[in-house]
Amino acid sequence: MDRKTFYQRLVAGLTHEGFHTQAGDSSQDGLASDRDPTSSAIRHFTAPFASLVPQFDRGVVQRHLDMVRAWSTVACFKYSLAQPVMLAVVEADRLSDTDIMALKQRFDQAVLEMRAVTAKLDVGGPGRVQLGSFGIFLFVFFDPAAAARFAERMQKRCKVFHFFKKTYILPWMVDVANRTVRKHRGLPFLMSTVLNTDKLQTEIFGASAIVPPNFWR
Repeated sequence: MDRKTFYQRLVAGLTHEGFHTQAGDSSQDGLASDRDPTSSAIRHFTAPFASLVPQFDRGVVQRHLDMVRAWSTVACFKYSLAQPVMLAVVEADRLSDTDIMALKQRFDQAVLEMRAVTAKLDVGGPGRVQLGSFGIFLFVFFDPAAAARFAERMQKRCKVFHFFKKTYILPWMVDVANRTVRKHRGLPFLMSTVLNTDKLQTEIFGASAIVPPNFWR
């Protein structure tokens, strides 16, 4: 698959999963509900006890999208339970381990700063609890050997978790030659509803896409 076709299908797949490339495509009013059944159910069952108070700010979101877009191939975002999820796509065939770790740090900073536009949980007391922000770092490989090296040596090292700040970055990868999308093992609960690996893989490569036997190792 050539690069142009791949990226066209990737962006189409992300769009179908509710991701936006511009902050103007979303709004605070639009954060009042969720498209996926799991998040909608959580919102419904917690409504009698707590409410989500969105903190959307178009300027803040766009500024951080532009920051990430300066070093990535694709940058986009969506909200899940009124919490921002940023996604950065990087073509990584020629990146060294040092390059990858440096980009991880830059993405981590962007995700941390997106806490300014994450929801607060109002449980009826004197204060509100600030929720988290999340990131999906999608590494793209056209070279299958580079993809294998990344999966073996670097994918685990690119996961970031700040417990008290409630932020995650999860490293996913696309092996174009082998027609696979591989997510990081041990996803936080909600992340599996944010972006469906099987749907994205089918969107990019078609129903004949191959799932390798070591996919869940």
